[in-house]
Amino acid sequence: MAESKATIKQEKAKEAIAKAGVELLRKEPFFAHILSNLSRRFGDSVDTMAVSCNDNGFCLWINDVFVLNKISAKERIAVLKHEILHIILQHIFRGPKTDAFLENIAADLVVNQYVSPWPLPNGAVLLSNFPELNLEPDKNMEWYLSKLKKLQDQEASNKYPQSSKSLNEYKESNKSRGQHNLWGIENNEKYNKNNNTNIIEINNSANQATLKNIINQAKLKIKNEQWGNIPESLRLSIDKLNEKPTLNWKKLIRIFCQSCGKTKIVYTRNKESIRYPGSPGIRIKRLQHVAVAIDTSGSIDLKTLNIFWSEIIGISRTGAKITIIECDAKIQKIWEYNKKNDAPNLKGGGGTNFDPVFEWLNQNRNIGIGGCIYLTDGYVDKPKIKAFCPILWVIVNGKKNHENLTPGRIIEIK
Repeated sequence: MAESKATIKQEKAKEAIAKAGVELLRKEPFFAHILSNLSRRFGDSVDTMAVSCNDNGFCLWINDVFVLNKISAKERIAVLKHEILHIILQHIFRGPKTDAFLENIAADLVVNQYVSPWPLPNGAVLLSNFPELNLEPDKNMEWYLSKLKKLQDQEASNKYPQSSKSLNEYKESNKSRGQHNLWGIENNEKYNKNNNTNIIEINNSANQATLKNIINQAKLKIKNEQWGNIPESLRLSIDKLNEKPTLNWKKLIRIFCQSCGKTKIVYTRNKESIRYPGSPGIRIKRLQHVAVAIDTSGSIDLKTLNIFWSEIIGISRTGAKITIIECDAKIQKIWEYNKKNDAPNLKGGGGTNFDPVFEWLNQNRNIGIGGCIYLTDGYVDKPKIKAFCPILWVIVNGKKNHENLTPGRIIEIK
């Protein structure tokens, strides 16, 4: 019975969020289009709402009780917009925090300025709550953080009495506000335990590229006057995403390959076993084997292929084993790269299908491949087969919408 009640509550929460999304679409379609790109997790994993990003994109976490019983219908929209703004302004990508509480307050000071016309719930972080700090509007998170640090002084309660009081009240009500502890790539702790900071870096960078694509698509779906209704300072922050390429694709290819390594225990006579004197010792041998799939359907020009190929040569010089898979609608050729090889003379020219490559990877998982780089223009249906290993999509001369390229990370050759 309890499980049934929990299910009913969750369904009601889903319905409430769906209605809030529809209302947001009517009044502020840009933010609604961003919302549509977030997966949703309902339950009690968070106390209010939160956002996170992982290997598959962005996620909105929703507490059922909070949504149904703690806030009004319009406040739901305000909280949704609040969380969306944290993503748009890239707060979600921040690394390890040095002062988590103050950083969270600073981030909320930024986004809550843009939540209007929707009413924020009671206890929201506002500029007016820190009168002695003379907080100016339209500043970034770092600027507000530098001002808030004044409240850490021993004499802060005397110098800034109202601001200090507000900060203490926020500490006491911390759970009633949005949670930021999920910011950064989910499972960072898992990667850090394995000393695999490379995969964290590439996931963060690739998610920033994904966000850029989501925002550009949202802008295309709205009218000019709707974009103009967004505050100018926020529009400028959003447009900064397009100022420079988000990714150094060459660096990220190398990082991805480094993350694809595996280890193997080998016995050696050159080292005596500590536990069993007189017996061979052991050493850890690092194996690095990467598959490189190349779309041969005709859209990869020779110049781009040669640029890409120079990176493959560099990867091989680190000792990595590289298996080349040439494929259009079917696999044309599979071969192992060595230093005598030139860039491939591509065979194919037909349609494109990713499934043959993924099927081959799954059938040959015992040969030690740790990841696959797929060079393509992306003009193809979503693969039906899921590869057992991580995938890095490298897009060249391709379409801007990459929703079909999943699972895996996406970078573009600039």
